[in-house]
Amino acid sequence: MVESNPQPLRWQGFSGRRGWILGIAIAMVPCIALAAVFVPNFGFSILYAIPLTLLGCSGQARAMRWMTPVVIALAFITYFLKFWLEPPAVGPQFLNFRIVNRVMVAGMLWLLSKVLGMWLEVDDYRQDPLWSEEFDRAQGQIRTMLGMLIAMPTVLLIALVDALTPGNFNFAVLYVVPLVTCAWVRSVRLLWTLCVLLVVLAIGGLYWGPPPSAEEAFQRYFENRVFNGVVMIIVAGLLHYWIRAMRNSSQAQAMDDSAGTGSHDNNDEHAVTR
Repeated sequence: MVESNPQPLRWQGFSGRRGWILGIAIAMVPCIALAAVFVPNFGFSILYAIPLTLLGCSGQARAMRWMTPVVIALAFITYFLKFWLEPPAVGPQFLNFRIVNRVMVAGMLWLLSKVLGMWLEVDDYRQDPLWSEEFDRAQGQIRTMLGMLIAMPTVLLIALVDALTPGNFNFAVLYVVPLVTCAWVRSVRLLWTLCVLLVVLAIGGLYWGPPPSAEEAFQRYFENRVFNGVVMIIVAGLLHYWIRAMRNSSQAQAMDDSAGTGSHDNNDEHAVTR
C-alpha cells in the first residue's frame, strides 16, 4: 500500500518565508497605486505583475486569487484619479489611448494570474504519490512543446499588432504573459533568451511602428517601454529563482526516494534471510 504522507510544496526556495513574501506583495500594491496616481504620464500599473508573480512562485494561490481583482481595479481607479487631478490639455479627454493601455494591463494581469494558478493546480496533483511519477513523465514529454506553442505565437502576434499601431498604444505590456508561460519549460537559458528578445521588441516596436498619434513628448513613450523591459527582467529573475528551486527540490526528492527504496530492499532481503 502506498503511503500518502504529505510532501512539501515544490515551490521551494520560497518555503519558510511565505509570510514575509505575502507582506511584501501586499505592501507593494499601495506603493504602486500611489506612484501611478502622482507620477504623470508613466505606466506604473505594469508593476502589479511583480507581487502576483511573487505570490505565484511562493505557492500562495489563494492570496494571488484575491489580489488579482484588487490590482485590476486599482489599475482603473488610479487612471480615474489621475484624470481628475490632471486632465489632458488637448485631444480626447476621458476616452483616449491611456484607457486602452489600462485595459491591456488589466488583461495581462488576469492572464498572468491564470497561468500561475494553472501551475499551482498541477503542482498540487504532483504532491500525490499515486500521481507524481505519471505527472513527471507526462510533463517531461509535453512541457517544452506546450511552452513554445503558446509563448512563441503569442509573442509574434503581440509584435505584429505593436508594429501596426501608433507608439502611444503600449501593447508591450502584454509580453509579460508569454514570458511567464515560457517558464513552463524550466529552461533558464530559454527564459533569459526570450526575456532579452521581448525587451528588444518592447523598445523596438516604438521605432519601427507608426509614430505616436498623441501630442506628447516621444521621450515619455520611450521611458515607458524601457520601464516595461525592466519589469520583465524582474519577473524573469523571480522565475529563474523558482526554476532553480524546483530543480533542487526534484533532485532532493529523487535522492530521498532512492534512499527509501534501498532501505526497503535491504529490509526485505534481511527478512528473507531470517
